[in-house]
Amino acid sequence: MGPEVSTRELVQTLAHEGYSVPIITSALRLNRTYGYALLKTNSASQSRPRDPRLREAIRTLCGLWISSNPSLVKKRIWVPGELLQAVNQALPIRFPDGVYGQELTIRSDNGCQMTSRQFVQAMKAAGIRYERMGYNNPDGDAYIERGFRTLKEESVWLQEYDSFAQAKQDLNDFIAFYNHDRPHSALRYRSPVEFRQSLTSTAA
Repeated sequence: MGPEVSTRELVQTLAHEGYSVPIITSALRLNRTYGYALLKTNSASQSRPRDPRLREAIRTLCGLWISSNPSLVKKRIWVPGELLQAVNQALPIRFPDGVYGQELTIRSDNGCQMTSRQFVQAMKAAGIRYERMGYNNPDGDAYIERGFRTLKEESVWLQEYDSFAQAKQDLNDFIAFYNHDRPHSALRYRSPVEFRQSLTSTAA
Protein backbone atom coordinates (compact mmCIF):
# COMPACT_ATOMS: atom_id res chain seq x y z
CA MET A 1 0.00 0.00 0.00
CA GLY A 2 1.23 3.48 -0.85
CA PRO A 3 2.20 6.20 1.61
CA GLU A 4 -1.09 8.05 1.02
CA VAL A 5 -3.26 5.25 2.38
CA SER A 6 -5.89 6.36 4.87
CA THR A 7 -6.33 4.92 8.34
CA ARG A 8 -9.69 3.49 7.27
CA GLU A 9 -8.14 1.69 4.29
CA LEU A 10 -5.31 0.36 6.43
CA VAL A 11 -7.66 -1.00 9.10
CA GLN A 12 -9.97 -2.53 6.50
CA THR A 13 -7.06 -4.16 4.67
CA LEU A 14 -5.64 -5.67 7.86
CA ALA A 15 -9.08 -6.92 8.90
CA HIS A 16 -9.54 -8.47 5.45
CA GLU A 17 -6.21 -10.26 5.93
CA GLY A 18 -7.59 -11.88 9.05
CA TYR A 19 -6.26 -9.69 11.86
CA SER A 20 -8.71 -8.99 14.68
CA VAL A 21 -9.70 -5.45 15.58
CA PRO A 22 -8.07 -5.59 19.05
CA ILE A 23 -4.75 -6.56 17.45
CA ILE A 24 -5.05 -3.92 14.71
CA THR A 25 -5.96 -1.08 17.05
CA SER A 26 -3.24 -2.06 19.51
CA ALA A 27 -0.60 -2.07 16.76
CA LEU A 28 -1.80 1.24 15.31
CA ARG A 29 -2.45 2.76 18.72
CA LEU A 30 -6.07 3.48 17.93
CA ASN A 31 -9.12 3.49 20.14
CA ARG A 32 -10.77 0.09 19.74
CA THR A 33 -14.26 1.56 19.30
CA TYR A 34 -12.88 3.77 16.53
CA GLY A 35 -11.35 0.69 14.93
CA TYR A 36 -14.72 -1.03 14.74
CA ALA A 37 -16.29 2.15 13.35
CA LEU A 38 -13.70 2.25 10.55
CA LEU A 39 -14.86 -1.17 9.36
CA LYS A 40 -18.38 0.06 8.74
CA THR A 41 -19.39 1.20 5.28
CA ASN A 42 -19.76 4.94 4.88
CA SER A 43 -23.25 6.13 4.13
CA ALA A 44 -24.16 9.55 2.84
CA SER A 45 -25.44 11.86 5.56
CA GLN A 46 -29.14 12.51 5.35
CA SER A 47 -31.13 15.47 6.53
CA ARG A 48 -34.14 15.04 8.78
CA PRO A 49 -37.13 13.91 6.72
CA ARG A 50 -39.75 16.59 6.07
CA ASP A 51 -42.61 14.28 5.24
CA PRO A 52 -44.70 13.97 8.45
CA ARG A 53 -45.76 10.45 7.45
CA LEU A 54 -42.13 9.37 7.29
CA ARG A 55 -41.39 11.00 10.65
CA GLU A 56 -44.34 9.15 12.16
CA ALA A 57 -43.09 5.87 10.69
CA ILE A 58 -39.67 6.49 12.24
CA ARG A 59 -41.24 7.21 15.63
CA THR A 60 -43.25 4.01 15.37
CA LEU A 61 -40.15 2.01 14.51
CA CYS A 62 -38.35 3.43 17.52
CA GLY A 63 -41.30 2.86 19.81
CA LEU A 64 -41.78 6.58 20.48
CA TRP A 65 -45.14 8.12 19.75
CA ILE A 66 -44.56 11.44 21.53
CA SER A 67 -43.28 14.42 19.58
CA SER A 68 -43.64 17.38 21.90
CA ASN A 69 -43.23 16.27 25.52
CA PRO A 70 -39.68 15.18 26.45
CA SER A 71 -40.79 14.04 29.91
CA LEU A 72 -43.21 11.54 28.37
CA VAL A 73 -40.50 10.33 26.02
CA LYS A 74 -38.23 9.80 29.00
CA LYS A 75 -40.90 7.80 30.81
CA ARG A 76 -41.50 5.77 27.69
CA ILE A 77 -37.83 4.83 27.31
CA TRP A 78 -36.57 4.37 30.85
CA VAL A 79 -39.03 1.81 32.16
CA PRO A 80 -37.94 0.17 35.43
CA GLY A 81 -40.43 -2.60 34.70
CA GLU A 82 -38.15 -3.87 31.93
CA LEU A 83 -35.27 -4.01 34.40
CA LEU A 84 -37.40 -5.92 36.89
CA GLN A 85 -38.40 -8.32 34.15
CA ALA A 86 -34.72 -9.00 33.43
CA VAL A 87 -34.00 -9.57 37.13
CA ASN A 88 -37.03 -11.85 37.46
CA GLN A 89 -35.77 -13.90 34.53
CA ALA A 90 -32.23 -14.16 35.89
CA LEU A 91 -32.92 -15.04 39.53
CA PRO A 92 -34.78 -18.35 39.00
CA ILE A 93 -32.03 -19.53 36.67
CA ARG A 94 -29.25 -18.68 39.09
CA PHE A 95 -31.19 -19.53 42.26
CA PRO A 96 -33.81 -22.19 41.41
CA ASP A 97 -34.55 -22.73 45.13
CA GLY A 98 -35.35 -19.06 45.73
CA VAL A 99 -33.40 -16.04 46.90
CA TYR A 100 -34.57 -15.76 50.51
CA GLY A 101 -31.85 -16.55 52.99
CA GLN A 102 -29.14 -16.35 50.35
CA GLU A 103 -27.91 -12.98 51.67
CA LEU A 104 -27.71 -11.64 48.14
CA THR A 105 -26.42 -8.23 47.20
CA ILE A 106 -27.14 -6.63 43.86
CA ARG A 107 -24.82 -3.84 42.80
CA SER A 108 -25.62 -1.29 40.14
CA ASP A 109 -24.66 2.11 38.87
CA ASN A 110 -26.82 5.15 39.56
CA GLY A 111 -28.98 4.93 36.46
CA CYS A 112 -32.57 6.08 36.78
CA GLN A 113 -33.94 2.55 36.36
CA MET A 114 -31.94 1.16 39.29
CA THR A 115 -32.61 4.15 41.54
CA SER A 116 -36.35 4.13 40.84
CA ARG A 117 -38.67 3.57 43.78
CA GLN A 118 -40.22 0.58 42.02
CA PHE A 119 -36.88 -1.23 41.68
CA VAL A 120 -35.68 -0.41 45.21
CA GLN A 121 -38.95 -1.65 46.73
CA ALA A 122 -38.83 -4.83 44.66
CA MET A 123 -35.32 -5.63 45.90
CA LYS A 124 -36.37 -5.00 49.49
CA ALA A 125 -39.41 -7.26 49.10
CA ALA A 126 -37.19 -10.02 47.69
CA GLY A 127 -34.78 -9.75 50.60
CA ILE A 128 -31.93 -8.63 48.37
CA ARG A 129 -29.52 -6.00 49.63
CA TYR A 130 -29.18 -3.19 47.13
CA GLU A 131 -25.80 -1.50 46.76
CA ARG A 132 -24.98 1.44 44.52
CA MET A 133 -21.57 2.26 43.16
CA GLY A 134 -19.93 5.62 43.63
CA TYR A 135 -20.14 8.10 40.81
CA ASN A 136 -17.45 7.99 38.11
CA ASN A 137 -16.27 4.61 39.35
CA PRO A 138 -16.42 2.07 36.49
CA ASP A 139 -14.12 -0.27 38.44
CA GLY A 140 -16.95 -0.75 40.92
CA ASP A 141 -18.66 -3.16 38.54
CA ALA A 142 -15.68 -4.15 36.43
CA TYR A 143 -17.02 -7.62 35.61
CA ILE A 144 -20.27 -6.40 34.08
CA GLU A 145 -18.48 -3.55 32.29
CA ARG A 146 -16.15 -6.13 30.75
CA GLY A 147 -19.14 -8.22 29.80
CA PHE A 148 -20.74 -5.25 28.05
CA ARG A 149 -17.50 -4.59 26.22
CA THR A 150 -17.46 -8.16 24.92
CA LEU A 151 -21.10 -7.87 23.90
CA LYS A 152 -20.41 -4.70 21.92
CA GLU A 153 -17.19 -5.88 20.29
CA GLU A 154 -18.40 -9.34 19.32
CA SER A 155 -21.99 -8.58 18.40
CA VAL A 156 -23.54 -5.10 18.61
CA TRP A 157 -20.87 -3.15 16.73
CA LEU A 158 -20.80 -5.74 13.99
CA GLN A 159 -24.52 -5.54 13.24
CA GLU A 160 -26.86 -3.15 11.46
CA TYR A 161 -30.23 -3.65 13.11
CA ASP A 162 -33.45 -2.91 11.26
CA SER A 163 -35.64 -2.83 14.36
CA PHE A 164 -35.56 -2.97 18.14
CA ALA A 165 -37.07 -6.45 17.97
CA GLN A 166 -34.15 -7.64 15.86
CA ALA A 167 -31.66 -6.03 18.25
CA LYS A 168 -33.30 -7.65 21.27
CA GLN A 169 -33.24 -11.05 19.59
CA ASP A 170 -29.56 -10.64 18.75
CA LEU A 171 -28.80 -9.70 22.36
CA ASN A 172 -30.69 -12.74 23.66
CA ASP A 173 -28.86 -15.00 21.21
CA PHE A 174 -25.46 -13.60 22.21
CA ILE A 175 -26.18 -13.91 25.93
CA ALA A 176 -27.12 -17.56 25.44
CA PHE A 177 -23.94 -18.12 23.42
CA TYR A 178 -21.85 -16.22 26.01
CA ASN A 179 -23.13 -18.31 28.91
CA HIS A 180 -23.25 -21.74 27.29
CA ASP A 181 -20.67 -21.88 24.51
CA ARG A 182 -18.16 -19.03 24.58
CA PRO A 183 -14.85 -20.04 26.22
CA HIS A 184 -13.40 -17.64 28.80
CA SER A 185 -9.69 -17.50 29.48
CA ALA A 186 -10.31 -16.65 33.14
CA LEU A 187 -12.36 -19.85 33.44
CA ARG A 188 -9.65 -22.02 31.87
CA TYR A 189 -11.34 -21.71 28.50
CA ARG A 190 -14.67 -23.06 29.64
CA SER A 191 -18.03 -21.39 29.32
CA PRO A 192 -19.64 -19.95 32.48
CA VAL A 193 -22.17 -22.79 32.52
CA GLU A 194 -19.45 -25.42 32.17
CA PHE A 195 -17.38 -23.76 34.89
CA ARG A 196 -20.32 -23.61 37.29
CA GLN A 197 -21.18 -27.25 36.60
CA SER A 198 -17.61 -28.23 37.42
CA LEU A 199 -17.82 -26.38 40.74
CA THR A 200 -21.14 -28.03 41.55
CA SER A 201 -19.85 -31.51 40.75
CA THR A 202 -16.71 -30.91 42.83
CA ALA A 203 -18.76 -29.72 45.80
CA ALA A 204 -21.01 -32.77 45.53
